[in-house]
Parts: sequence; C-alpha cells; structure tokens
Amino acid sequence: MNRSIKFRGISRESYRWVHGYYIEDSCTGRHFIIKENNVHVIGSSGIIECMDKLPVIVEVVPGTVGQYIGICDDDGKEIYEGDEAEIEYEKVDTLTSKTKKFKITGHVEYVSRDQMVNRRMSDFVVITKFGCIYFSNITKIKVIGYVV
Repeated sequence: MNRSIKFRGISRESYRWVHGYYIEDSCTGRHFIIKENNVHVIGSSGIIECMDKLPVIVEVVPGTVGQYIGICDDDGKEIYEGDEAEIEYEKVDTLTSKTKKFKITGHVEYVSRDQMVNRRMSDFVVITKFGCIYFSNITKIKVIGYVV
C-alpha cells in the first residue's frame, strides 16, 4: 500500500484540525502543517511547490499529527494514524472451524514491514487491548475519535 502524502494535526492557535503537508523544524523542535490547498508535490522526490498564493503554515501540537492511511471508513471519513476506530472483524474458530464475528474498539497505527509477523498483510493495524487486528481482516470500520 502506498501511503498518501497527507497529514493532519491540531493547530496550536485555533485548536482545530488542519490538513496538508507535515514539516518538523529540527532546530526548534516545532511542528507545522502547510495547508494542502496552497501547495502541491512535484514527483516522487516530495519537493513542495507553492501555488499562486503564499503558503499557509500552521504550527500544530506534535502528538496530534497523523498521516492519512489511504482509505476511508464505512461512512466515507478519511482514516488517519491515531484515530480511534470501532471495528468488526472475522476470525476462524480453531476448535469448530466456524467463522466468528467480533466487534471491538482500538486505535489505528502504522506498522513497518519488518515489525510484522506476516509481511503480506496491510501496513496498518488497529491496536486493541487484545492485540493487533490487520486491516485485511476487518469487515467494518468506523472512526469514533482520536487517541492523544
């Protein structure tokens, strides 16, 4: 799965979500989002070029920054890392060989391929109190909040 270059974070000034491209200032440790309606990325190099207007750069709270995972929930809402989600998933019962449905909540997280047990699965998981549920096993998903 290719990850879209799209982030969101909560503005330090307005305490509202802003969406766009993420920048961390390594000198000051401050975090920013360049609002997506003012820029576009050129090619795979990730070079950001401003459109006709000056870019709108918003400082964001670092712990709220999450990348769009490239899919939407069942209601059409974009899913970002850090979202809390209610999911339904299916699992085969090893004793009866029957498929059972489960419903649980957890938060969305990116897992690099070297951290995965089965590298053929999706790069994203929902972390629950019972462990990781891979997106390939999820039958329904709904974003219900954000985990900070």
